Amino acid sequence: MKFSLTSPTIVLLAATYSHQLCAHHVSAQIAELCESTIPYEYKSGHTSKASTIISYPSSPWIQLDLSKTVLAPTAKLVLTGKKTSQELDASALALNEYSAMFDGDSVTVELVTPEGGSGLFRGGKGGVKDKGDAKSQVVVSTIKVGVCKDDLIAKSICGAIDDRIPSFDDRQGRIGGCTGWLISEDVFIQAGHCGTPSSSTRLHFTYLKTSAPVQDQYLVDVSTYRGVNGGVGNDWGVGRLLPNTDTDKLPGVAQSEKCGMPGCGWYTLGGVPSATVGNNISITGYGTAAVDSRSQKTHKGGLTGIMSTSLRYVPDTTVRVLFQCCWIDLF
Repeated sequence: MKFSLTSPTIVLLAATYSHQLCAHHVSAQIAELCESTIPYEYKSGHTSKASTIISYPSSPWIQLDLSKTVLAPTAKLVLTGKKTSQELDASALALNEYSAMFDGDSVTVELVTPEGGSGLFRGGKGGVKDKGDAKSQVVVSTIKVGVCKDDLIAKSICGAIDDRIPSFDDRQGRIGGCTGWLISEDVFIQAGHCGTPSSSTRLHFTYLKTSAPVQDQYLVDVSTYRGVNGGVGNDWGVGRLLPNTDTDKLPGVAQSEKCGMPGCGWYTLGGVPSATVGNNISITGYGTAAVDSRSQKTHKGGLTGIMSTSLRYVPDTTVRVLFQCCWIDLF
């Protein structure tokens, strides 16, 4: 089964499924005066308009480090939180390298630039080109959140107990510190924040935290990889895997032999549900954990929210400090 790597379906579903937010807040575990600084990486590139959502699940408040952001003279940043908003131009940004503190666990960041003096430009118009003197660059290098350092490990565990159990799914493997999921004989997807694969990158098909045998390691065809690290709802990567150097088999063929049926070695992409009622989610991946960290684990629970490019859910996921890596099966 072959896929085009520019398929809108792959891009949409990878973006939808890559980082999702835990629906249960753990504020009862967070001390009132806790504060932690977390590395973050968002760069808009040089542009006159950009939009993203910066999020840290379950934090009671969030603040953005904008010290590396550069605004054109007429540009503004519009930051919108749960209860309030803030606008910063170049002079205000020079005095306030950090944003205000926003209640809630996410902030929408929008770069807006007037067009010909006609006022703030929001949302974009087809065919409008950026003027050379109107280019800005939005950079978020770190975030501050209202979470104690000791509580970071619990940020994506919904409740006091990690309910993930060992899993033995042949359709996915570990790639670096993340999870890669087969969606055809040779195409895999991952979260975009996991980084662009290099010539040394291997996808290991193993259930354990150890490396896979050589016959279960697959090299990424780096020339085919495409991805975006754009925050919640726009965080996806997709590429092809080369045949195994020992067996000369494509990964989907070899994994299907393990599960005993043609085509069972990869996931079939489906549509996003229209309602939360009656839909459960099974999340399987190689997240960190207090026990058997980086081994394959899974947890099933309810779907609680459907946004345009992201989902909210109850199942426990990884406790990686910055983002969650997970696959979602909808039943």
